[in-house]
This record gives sequence, structure tokens and C-alpha cells, in this order.
Amino acid sequence: MREWLGQLARWGMTHATAVRLGALVLLVLGAVAAFPPRVDPNMLALVPHTVPAAKALDEMGADRLPSGIWLHASGAEAEVEALALALEARDEVDYVLWRLDPDLALHLALMQLDPEKLEDLGARLRLSFALGSAAASPAISQKLLGAVGAISAPDLALGPLAPSDADGHRLFVRPKLPHHDPAASLAVVNAVEAVIAAHAGAGVDGMAGPYVVVADGNRGIRADLGRTSGVSALLVLALLVVGLRSWRAPLVLFAPLVLAAVLQLAVVQALLGALSPYTVMGTAVLFGLGIDFGIHLLARVREARAAGEDEPVVIAWRSTGPAVVFAALTSAAGFSALGVARFQGLSQLAVAMSVGVLLALASVLVLLPALIGWTGLADQPPRRLAVASPSAGVARLGLVAIGVGAVLGLFSARSLRLEHDFTALGRDTLRFEQLGDQARELTRSAVPPALVAVTDATRATVQQKIRDHISAGDLPHVAGVLSMDDLLPPDQDRRVAALARLREQAMDPRVRRLPPPLVERLAKLREWTPVARTREDLPRGVRDLLGDGELLVLPLAGDLHDMRESAQLLDELQAHVPGAVSELALQGALYRLILDDLPRGALLALGLVALLALLDRRRPGRTLWVIASLGVGLAWALGVVAALGIKLTLVNLVGLPILLGLCVDVILHLAHRLDEGEPTEVVLATVLPASALSTATTVVSFLALLAASSGGLRSVGQLVCVALVVGTLIGAASRVFVGVGRR
Repeated sequence: MREWLGQLARWGMTHATAVRLGALVLLVLGAVAAFPPRVDPNMLALVPHTVPAAKALDEMGADRLPSGIWLHASGAEAEVEALALALEARDEVDYVLWRLDPDLALHLALMQLDPEKLEDLGARLRLSFALGSAAASPAISQKLLGAVGAISAPDLALGPLAPSDADGHRLFVRPKLPHHDPAASLAVVNAVEAVIAAHAGAGVDGMAGPYVVVADGNRGIRADLGRTSGVSALLVLALLVVGLRSWRAPLVLFAPLVLAAVLQLAVVQALLGALSPYTVMGTAVLFGLGIDFGIHLLARVREARAAGEDEPVVIAWRSTGPAVVFAALTSAAGFSALGVARFQGLSQLAVAMSVGVLLALASVLVLLPALIGWTGLADQPPRRLAVASPSAGVARLGLVAIGVGAVLGLFSARSLRLEHDFTALGRDTLRFEQLGDQARELTRSAVPPALVAVTDATRATVQQKIRDHISAGDLPHVAGVLSMDDLLPPDQDRRVAALARLREQAMDPRVRRLPPPLVERLAKLREWTPVARTREDLPRGVRDLLGDGELLVLPLAGDLHDMRESAQLLDELQAHVPGAVSELALQGALYRLILDDLPRGALLALGLVALLALLDRRRPGRTLWVIASLGVGLAWALGVVAALGIKLTLVNLVGLPILLGLCVDVILHLAHRLDEGEPTEVVLATVLPASALSTATTVVSFLALLAASSGGLRSVGQLVCVALVVGTLIGAASRVFVGVGRR
């Protein structure tokens, strides 16, 4: 490998003009393919279709899900009605529900009453008339007519027809396209926001639902891509200017990275179709990670030039090139290990970052020789540190202290906690715990119900079974079950007849002898027309919600933004309602998938890193010291993360296998130089400046993720920054102490 790398460096310098022009052509072609980037913020879409919850969703079809946009408006009724009409006039909107015809609403609510109880109520009412003035006694009237309360103010809690509250009106906007299409969701939300802005008098003060979540995530990913990449680039450049004491060197080292980053985006678009909440961090991380290769190579070039070598670039590629290659491969291995995950978010990140690291390595190895000679950077003197080698006694004490700290770190890591709020992974604007009371209630109303496909022949049987499970406490996260039979029951004629007789009694003059509250309750019936209704009488939105009788609707209960509860919902539905479809149950499947996938990914990453270290070190003993140094460094890192109270999330958990590949880089560079037999103080004086700078650039690239609007991305920045600094320092120190002790 050494000779091959040396020849590659010589070829790059010999054909410098052609290499630079070729890189420029690739940059232009890559930019055309990569921009504008496509994004898809829906994490649930990344659950594999082989998972039962996802398979059931596919079989039912996304267009049958009763998803939409919920609005809360506090304005006057006329203004709200104008808003509803304007929304329905938009091409993106199918219909708007916000109230039913009062007569129909009362009819549907009264159909929920038991016909036998209605007939019993009629008999009691006739008895009260026979009692004459005695019926005015509160004790007698309450005993005889307690059931009249069911008619007083009947509500129809039917999904989007949930009653408005005292503070305003609720509107349900049903778009024409499913919310799983991120471009469609963004277009719909933009259209709705434009109508709301034009009807300020309606007083819309709340907006929720799956379309809002997807659109908000779409905007967030686009903003975060530019923000995190820009912050990362600026921080890395600033570090390079200070660390290399040159303004030209950062530009030269950055050129291969810009090429690699653009090509990475193009590959992601071609292979994966769009950026996800996981792959959006790729560009920012690549800037800090990929710059390491050029830093180490340039430092060795300057060292060789200062020593009077004729071909410093070739010598640097021969001597430091293998360490750079294996460091890149171990980093790529840490990412690629996530490829075994069933959750596509992790496997996509594996593809994006593995490809990005390898592209950065190739760009640096090929393009940098053509730029170094062109700019004269090789002539600048190397930077050295005056570092004394620790004594053997100090080294032994250091190893003992590191070992004790590793044990304590592993013990402390037991206190690490996982963030279970699913909304905490998105933008803060939709984080459930930060919403006000009104926004929380609207968000709860917008929770999509579970659905069960039925036929006319099976509807009553399946619904009764579900009701039995609810009564038995088997479905604590299901609030009820609703079907077309609840609105238009099979014995509707009997109920209408009973209610018609009650209506006649309510119009009897003797009703006036009853206490005023009862008179007021019965007055509802006098305003109602006792006529049986058909499906055609129902608003389209109601028929759509119930699939024209082919669906059972299961409103959900509980704090289902907590992924533990959504996982429990998944278990309940699979055990007792196996045909149910629920996006929140799919969220539970996502939670389980990631927790199952990551241990396998971490073990595979460790195995790949160990294999690459063996190929690089060639001897089991040398490999063992590298892996041991890596292990104690990560043990310390986990302990510090736990001590600082940094929570694990479904997004930053990917940092754990990645850290295996990142933390081993400096250890490998130190091992290479120490194994060459150079004095420890010389190795520290020459390797530490480049290693410190390369580690710092990687840290600030993850630090740039703190500028993201996504809580998930910020959690990655917090975890990796802390763990990488601690893991690298402890791992490098242990490898140096081992080297001193062996001499």
C-alpha cells in the first residue's frame, strides 16, 4: 500500500492541471444532481414494510387514513364560516368540517340512546302526567325523569366532529393528498396558512395534525441542512486558520471536502431518494471528519520538507497515507455497521456517511497533491510542541487511573436515560411538553384513530368483540369503537318511532308542570324532526371517516407521544385487534426496531474496527492495545455523558457505534509512529498538533448540529461532542502510556 500511495501522489503532482480540471467538472455535475435537495421528514416512513404494523398500513392504503389539519378559531361564527368556505375553495383541500346541521347532529346523537330506555322514558313521562301537580316535586321528578338528561345536550364525539369548546370553534381540514407525501404536505400547509392570513378575523390560534408535523419537518430539514453545514464549514475553517497559521492551507484542504460533500449529496439523492432526519446531518459531519485526512498528510509533508527530503509529498503519502486510509476505513466501518439495521433511517445513514467518508478519502488522496505543489504549502515549516515523554512510573500510574476511571464510567453509564417523548425529536415548535394548554388539547384531538376494515356482514360482530375487550380492560389505550351502525343503527326505525312518541309528549301542555330544568331538556325534542336518515344524508366527511361503513374507528387514549405507551398500544392491538391499523402503533414499532437494531450495529462496528486494526497493525498484540485503548476511552466517555445528564434519543443513539470509528483514528496515528521506534517525545511533538487539530475539527462539525432546529439533531451534537473529546483524550493517553511502559 505504501508504494501505491506514493505513486498516486507523484501522479497527482505530475498531472496537476488535469486533476484540478477533472475535480471541477465533477463538482459541477454533482451540484446539478444534488440541488435542490429532496427531503422527507417522516420517520415512520422509514419503518420497513415487513413489520406487521407497516404492512397493515400499506394494505389499507394511506388515502383511507382520516388524517388532516385541525384548526382552532376564536373569532365570530360568521368569520369562521367564511374561513371554512375559503379553505374548501382551495384546490389542495377536499373538504372542511366544523359543524353539522343542528337537526342532523341531534338526530345522530339521539341514535346513540338505547331504544328500550327511550320507551321506558316515555312510560315514565306518561306516569308523571298522571301524577298531576305531584310530579313537580323535585324528588319524584328526578326519580321518574332522570333519564331525560341524556337528551339535554347530546354530543357527537366523532373524530373531526368533536364539539367546539367554550373558547372557540374547531375545524377539520381534509386535504386531497395523503400526508406521507412531504411535498404535498408542505403545499397543503402553505395553502392553509395563506387562507388563514387572509381571514385574520377568524382568529385562528392553533394548528395541528399529521400534515402540520410533516410540513414543519420538511421546512426544518431544509433549514437545518444549510444552517448546520454552514456553521460546520465556518468553524472548521476558523480552526484550520488558527491551527495551521495560514489562510491558504484551510482553503486547499477544504477543496477536496467540498467536492466530496457535493458528490455525497448527489449519491444520497440517487440511492435514497431524499434526505431523512438522519441523513441530513451528513454534510456537516463530513466537513469535520474528512478534514482529518488532509491535516495529517499536510503535517507530514511539512515535516519531510523540513528534514530536507526531495519528494516530501510522496514521502508523506507513503508514511502517513496508510494510517489515513485505515483511519478512514474504521470511520466508514463505524457508520456502515448501521447498515444491518432493519430501520431504514439507520441503514440510510450508514450508506450516506460511509459513501461520504470514502469520497472524502479519495478526494484528498487524489486532489491534494495537485493543490499542495500549486500553492507552495509544503514549504512552510511544521508545527511542533515541546512535550516531554512521561516516565515509566508516571505511565503505570496513568494506566491505573485510566482503568479505575473506565470501571467507574461503566458503572455510571447505568444511569443513562432515554428520551421517550417522540415530539422531542422534531422542531421545538411542535414539542408537546412546550405547548400551551390549548395547543396540547388540539394536538390530542389531532391524534389519528386506529382503523379496522370490516364489511356489512362482519361489522357488528367485530365491533362487539372490540367493545368486550375494552370492557375487560384489554385495550387501555383505546377509548371506544365507532361504526356506521352507531350513527344509523339497524333498528333506526324503532328508535325514531320511540323518539317521535317522546316528542309528542314533550309538546303536551302538561309538561309545564314539571320543573323548569326538565322542561328545558325536553324542549330539544320539540325542535327535532323525527325522520329516519340514510347514508346519503350524512356529510361527505362523516362517510369518509367511516369508509362508507367499511371501517371501524377506534379513538385512542393516553399519552401516546410517549413511545413506551405507543409500543404498548402496538402490543394491545396485535393481541386483541390484529387487523387494526394505527400510525401511533407504527411509532411503537419504530421505537422497538431502533432499540433492537443498535446493539447489533454496535457489536458489528466493534468487530469491523478490530478487523481493520488487525489488518493495519498486523500483529494481534499491537491490535489488542489499540482496541483496549479504544475501550477505556469509550468507557470514560459514557460515564461523563451520564454525569452531565445528557439523554439518549432515538437519533443520537446512532452516535454510539459511530464513536468506535471516530475515537480510534488518533490512536492509530499514535500507534503507527510509536511502532516505528521513534522516541515518544518526538512522536508527541509531531503527531499531537495534527491529532489535536483533526479531533477539534471533528468535534466542531458535530457542535454545529447544536444550531439545528431539530431536537434530534441537537441531541447528536451534545452526545458526540462530549463523548468524542473524552474518548479520544483517554484513548490516546492510554496508548501513549502503554508505549512508554513497553520501552
